[in-house]
Amino acid sequence: MKRLLVILFTVVFVCLAALVFAPSFIDWSAYKDQAAQQVADRTGLEMDINGGLGFAIIPSPRFYIEDVAIKAPEGSKNDVFASLQRLDVNVSLLPLLSSEVKVNSLTAVKPVIALEALENGKLNIMTPKLVDMTSGKEGETASGAQQQISLDHIRIKDGSFLYYDHKSKSETNIQNINMDLSAQSLQGPFDAEGSVFYNGNALNFDIETDAYNASEQVISPKIKLLVQPGNIGLEYQGVIATGEEFSIQGQTGIHIDDLKSTLNDFGVGVAGIKGGVLDAKGILTADKNALSYKNASLTLNGQPAKGSFEMAFSPLTYKLNIETPEQIDASALLDGGYTFEKAMLKINVENDGKETSFSKTSIALDGQKFDISGAYKTDAKTKRALINLSLSSPKLDYDSISTKLPKSSSGASSMKQSIASMALPFDLNFDAKLGELIWQKKSVKDITANLKAADNTLSLKSLNVKDFGGSSIQASGDIQNVKNVSGITASVDIDSPDVHKLAKSLQIDSASWPKNLSKANVKVKATGAYEAMSITANVSAMGGQVITSGDVKTPLSAPAPSNLSFQIKHKNMAEAVQMFSGAKITDKNLQKPLDLKMKINQSGKKYSLKDISGDLSGISVNGSIEANLEGKVPSVNGDLAFGNVKMESVMTEGSASAPKGAARWSKDPINTAALHSLNANLKLSANNITYGAWPLEKPTLKLTLNNGTLDISELKSGVFGGAMNMTARVKASKEERAPVYFENSSEFTNVDMGKLTKALLGTQLVKLSGDGSLNLNIKSTGASPAALIYDLGGSGVVNGSNIVLDGVDVERFVNALSYDTKPGDTVMGIWKGTTKGGQTKFDTLNGAFTIKNGVVAINSMDLDGQRTKITTKGTVDLPKWYLSTLHNMSVKADENVASDVPKSFEIRVQGSLDNPAQEFTQNIMQQYLENKLKRKVNKLLSDKLGFPSNDSGNGAQNNQQQQQQNQQPPKDMEDAAGKAIQGVLEGLLQ
Repeated sequence: MKRLLVILFTVVFVCLAALVFAPSFIDWSAYKDQAAQQVADRTGLEMDINGGLGFAIIPSPRFYIEDVAIKAPEGSKNDVFASLQRLDVNVSLLPLLSSEVKVNSLTAVKPVIALEALENGKLNIMTPKLVDMTSGKEGETASGAQQQISLDHIRIKDGSFLYYDHKSKSETNIQNINMDLSAQSLQGPFDAEGSVFYNGNALNFDIETDAYNASEQVISPKIKLLVQPGNIGLEYQGVIATGEEFSIQGQTGIHIDDLKSTLNDFGVGVAGIKGGVLDAKGILTADKNALSYKNASLTLNGQPAKGSFEMAFSPLTYKLNIETPEQIDASALLDGGYTFEKAMLKINVENDGKETSFSKTSIALDGQKFDISGAYKTDAKTKRALINLSLSSPKLDYDSISTKLPKSSSGASSMKQSIASMALPFDLNFDAKLGELIWQKKSVKDITANLKAADNTLSLKSLNVKDFGGSSIQASGDIQNVKNVSGITASVDIDSPDVHKLAKSLQIDSASWPKNLSKANVKVKATGAYEAMSITANVSAMGGQVITSGDVKTPLSAPAPSNLSFQIKHKNMAEAVQMFSGAKITDKNLQKPLDLKMKINQSGKKYSLKDISGDLSGISVNGSIEANLEGKVPSVNGDLAFGNVKMESVMTEGSASAPKGAARWSKDPINTAALHSLNANLKLSANNITYGAWPLEKPTLKLTLNNGTLDISELKSGVFGGAMNMTARVKASKEERAPVYFENSSEFTNVDMGKLTKALLGTQLVKLSGDGSLNLNIKSTGASPAALIYDLGGSGVVNGSNIVLDGVDVERFVNALSYDTKPGDTVMGIWKGTTKGGQTKFDTLNGAFTIKNGVVAINSMDLDGQRTKITTKGTVDLPKWYLSTLHNMSVKADENVASDVPKSFEIRVQGSLDNPAQEFTQNIMQQYLENKLKRKVNKLLSDKLGFPSNDSGNGAQNNQQQQQQNQQPPKDMEDAAGKAIQGVLEGLLQ
């Protein structure tokens, strides 16, 4: 018995020794095919073992295999589903005796798994045997008992995972997988931690799950992920369904230490956002078709928000909604110079697989709200993104916002560079609508705009402003080449009911513009490039138009016209002059339409006006002008030729409708603004000029205007049948109502003296004709026409020949005195009767006069003829419009005139210049008529009644006749007396 026990012990020991040491002497490579067959039998997958294979019992059962590859099932893209460099497996010995496999450790070195989703949506790895295994139909051992496998420690070193989707043709590659895993069985519970490397980012994970529910095909994990760089943390706790309808659902949290840095790490640069902590919690739901993250609460730097995210995979679509409370701390979110205090966000983004759109999106910054909507998509052919964007706001206070924006540190760029920078890397359709824009403390209301950008083109389809400085604006245009700023077309239409208000809004000083300039319309069209453009413009204002057409160099920076056609039209030239210079013109001759054309060229602030032609209130004009605007006051030089010019005198002419006396001179201030509006040096000529009573024929002159002083030199002209040579100066102060200084020196040669006299005095005292000459020097100072007349001073000398006074016949008057007269005849009556319709001729005229305070003192004015002579002295008071002259008239010896008739007499003319009164100053003329009448009565009495005559003029003869009558005896006295009375009456009435 003892021997038997020794033998049994020896056998057992040998068996055990053989069991322990025998595997070391076995060539396990011979079992590669059997191992591959076992894998095929268990999983349905083909395996190739190209390296070593080994097994040992001591100190514990362990297995290793090297260079293994499992072929991918049919229909896979890759030839190999899984491969590894080495696999070490260490199991517990005792559990094996009870058909249990307890893996103490499993180490896989450089394993690679290439998983694929087939066209039918199933994974390529899921062979029928694996489907049965995962569904709980695990194969049984020979004894029929279910085998139990537990995993204490599984380690994966430097593994890789590849995933390919046959439908979307997308591929995912995860590398550097390092993981430690433990599981109570192949169905779990599982506990794993490790790291992977994907798309340039490291992912650290820590996963815990309960046991896999094979019947329900679900597992409930707790997952913690940390992505670096960026320190993006993800936590998930929920359910994962692993069946054909793969899905997950659970509470998911996201944590990012520094959102800005994280976005930068992913190549998404966001300017103006502060770095800060982002936390988000919500319900994550996902399956093979879609993913959603709902009921999410978010905080960024402590600022709360809520939202949701939904995504579908085939095709890829998504929706994102984020909304903050009405007031969050903007300073906690914004950086980079933004100083906003409060903000509100409402974001709704949706992608339908073709384009990304956003609607009902709004942003509020310090109370200013902007509603945004639009869409984004990429053109498959051009690969350029297209953005459709609409923005609206009830009020945009740019002045306020601009103070809260970061200050630009870049240097000033040119206008061309600014435009060229508008070449966008994407195509854009932009619509904007603003109820009100506050810009530079100005209110701009009701703005709508539509802008399109495509590749290198920019198109402003429309810009409408209903109220900018009270004006409405419409604009449109295109730039075909934005980078070169060429291919420009533009159109602008401005309608302004108040030009001064518009100018103020544009910060333009309109103080020098006409006060009554109100409504205006401006239309501009332009084509060309930055360097030069062809422009057509039409400005309508105050009943007039300014029309331009031609080329302008550098119109967007320093406009310079080049051969630009320029036309001014106005229904009333006087109004146009007042509009441009401020000078008020009341001359009716200048209140007709204006139409002036010219060609303009510019070099800096110098302008050349050529081919000037036009109609100035019925006056034709031609010539050229050079204008220089470099100084404070513009200066012009030129040569202008006018046609027939007719203007009223600045003084009120003596007419039937003119005011009487001193009131005829206007006391309204003379507007001298035009004399200070520019400096000028001009040569002027005209076919003829009619200025009041002055008809100038073929006049030429040189005009110089400098600092308010107007000098006229070399004024030469035909006038009143003769010639005129004149110089003049007008000097005016800039101040309103300041006196105007005027001086004139004139020489008239061989002129019609009657017309000249009328022109000088402004009225026709007598009808005078004949040739003469006049040298006149006058000057005056005053702020109104009346003041100029009151201060008028000077002197003149006049000479003439062959002078005829119409309406004055001295000879006829003297002869009339010799004729019989009737009772009631007066000297003035005979004068008016005999001079009416008559005339007196004189051989010469010589005179001189002086002027002081507007009063013309006639020192001498002598008319001398063969039979008659008149000498005149007196005054003409222009301020009072009053005449007082004494005219000594004399008739030379004439045999036809009775010897007792006076040959010299005086007439005084005085009263209003319009209608002065005439009277004889000597009683001798009236006494002569009275004596003549007495003689006539005596003669009648003597002839008819036989009374002796008392005529002392013929005393001797009358005495003799009376004596003869006394000696005759009386005859029938009664009849004689009756006939005598009848004869006396008839004689007196003759």
